[in-house]
Amino acid sequence: MQISDSEKAIARHLETVFGARPRVVVHRQAAEDPFYIGIAHAQDTPSPGLVTLSTIGVSNHPLYQDDGTEFPHTRLEFIASCEAGQESDLAEALFLAATFVGKSRGFACPGIFLHGLIGRFRPASPVPHALLTTPFAYEGLDAVKEFAGRRVSWLLVQAVSADEIDYAQAHSTSALEDVFEEAEIDWTSLDRACAMASR
Repeated sequence: MQISDSEKAIARHLETVFGARPRVVVHRQAAEDPFYIGIAHAQDTPSPGLVTLSTIGVSNHPLYQDDGTEFPHTRLEFIASCEAGQESDLAEALFLAATFVGKSRGFACPGIFLHGLIGRFRPASPVPHALLTTPFAYEGLDAVKEFAGRRVSWLLVQAVSADEIDYAQAHSTSALEDVFEEAEIDWTSLDRACAMASR
């Protein structure tokens, strides 16, 4: 497995963002599969008791638009945080999101929902889907960066419920994020209650 210059540069940048060298685990669907993604694990980030995971290598693959052309402005990596003890399920979810981009040529940007992404690994979760949004909790990942000549941005993978998706589709993802702020949801929990329950 050849590690690209951009992957090395991304890993170094994550070390700066996290304030410590993360542990990186390589994920593949099968041992002989040439498609792989590194997932960096950082303990007690962005606060004690939490684990933050970031992909390394999704940006090796272009984003493709609906017409089949390559999106020219940026490539991406995924990031998410969870409570300690939930990280193995979150890592699998991030890898699945990575295959959506890298193997299925899916397009990803803020405001997109990935249905069943969390529930595939946590079937009993009240928030089994995922919203892709801007990474508001991580200083240094909130803007496009260049790594070895490649422009890369991060997307936060946030667990959401079916009712929350319905609300966003009726009102907008911005309106849903306002609901999250009002309800003060625990955005890092993969098992949190649906924010619509109190409305």
